[in-house]
Amino acid sequence: MSGKAKGETGLKRAILDALNASGLVEAWNQPSGQHRVRRGFLHCAPKGSSDLCGYFLDGSGRHLALEIKIPGEKAKPEQTAALERVIAAGGVGAVVCSVVEALAVVQREFRRAS
Repeated sequence: MSGKAKGETGLKRAILDALNASGLVEAWNQPSGQHRVRRGFLHCAPKGSSDLCGYFLDGSGRHLALEIKIPGEKAKPEQTAALERVIAAGGVGAVVCSVVEALAVVQREFRRAS
């Protein structure tokens, strides 16, 4: 595995753990695209889907979609388009590069709904 992939995977895990520990959202990893398995391919979420998805625990049921990037990387056009669709539907979508950024997005949106 490349250092880049390992870095993003570690960052994704750290963000996921922090979000779920916050008590503000319930979040999970959202694999996308297709992956080779023993007898063919496993088709996951559509291409461009966010890395982490979830919902707010404030009773609103708002969707959360976070695209995780290591610092210096940018979201692909299909990822940006998917985040824009989430926002247009009333959810919360963002590109984040750290645990601090992810928690700030969630805390800001949680306060806004209160």
